[in-house]
Amino acid sequence: MRDPAALVLGVTVVLFVSACAAPAVYFDEGGHACTAIRLGSPNGFLCLLMGWIPPWTFPWVANPLLLVGAICVLCRQPRIATWLASIAVAAGLSTWVLVAIGMIPRVLVGCYLWQASHVVFAVGCFVIYSANKPAPQPLEPPFAPVCESPFASIPATPTEAIAENSSASIA
Repeated sequence: MRDPAALVLGVTVVLFVSACAAPAVYFDEGGHACTAIRLGSPNGFLCLLMGWIPPWTFPWVANPLLLVGAICVLCRQPRIATWLASIAVAAGLSTWVLVAIGMIPRVLVGCYLWQASHVVFAVGCFVIYSANKPAPQPLEPPFAPVCESPFASIPATPTEAIAENSSASIA
């Protein structure tokens, strides 16, 4: 089987680039009034460039987290990448809070592809981490016994005690 990190990164990049090319959000009809600024339906690349401007900052933070997570996967650090990808998914899903409060009237296909890239990356990092995680080692006592236990000579049952006493009295 090929390197799973390459597969995860490849699928993530395809989804992310597709998200950049597709319309991501719908703001208004765009460009019809000469006195008002109309945003229309910007593509994902424009959202990537302008998303750091409040109020879209928190969902946008998922992008640098995804980038740092991808670098961690390339550096063979799947545990860190899994954590970063999980935080990126949470940050990306905060887009729905902006939709709920009306800051974004409607999300389009680019937003879904963008969120799918984060989810695929997070699941892929978790699978890579789970596959490479070392098996747990059995716990060893922190110290070796220096002497035999004082209770080692106590018989386990009363019949053993009677047998020991009777054999001691015969001798």
